Amino acid sequence: MARKRKKLTPFARLFIFLLFLAPIAYVGASYYKGEDGIQNIKNLVGLGDKGDQREKGFLKGNDDGENKELLDAYKQIEDLKRKLRDKDKTIQNLQEQIDNPGS
Repeated sequence: MARKRKKLTPFARLFIFLLFLAPIAYVGASYYKGEDGIQNIKNLVGLGDKGDQREKGFLKGNDDGENKELLDAYKQIEDLKRKLRDKDKTIQNLQEQIDNPGS
């Protein structure tokens, strides 16, 4: 006895799409944009750590207002470190000239 195949209604197809394929498409699009799609879903549901996501966004160089300020501060710190290294070299050269005046 052959089984009769049941057809899916358009609503059932939509429901299956929304239930399975839409989240997979969202995660894929998030990874394509350079974001962590699974972490985004966790944050949306309330399971994720938002501080961790901010760090990742900062390291990737996103152009949000907050991340831009952090990036500017980081650039300023790196510039100050470079200037400090230059001053240390200058001090070391001057110290060598004082220690060896005849050389």
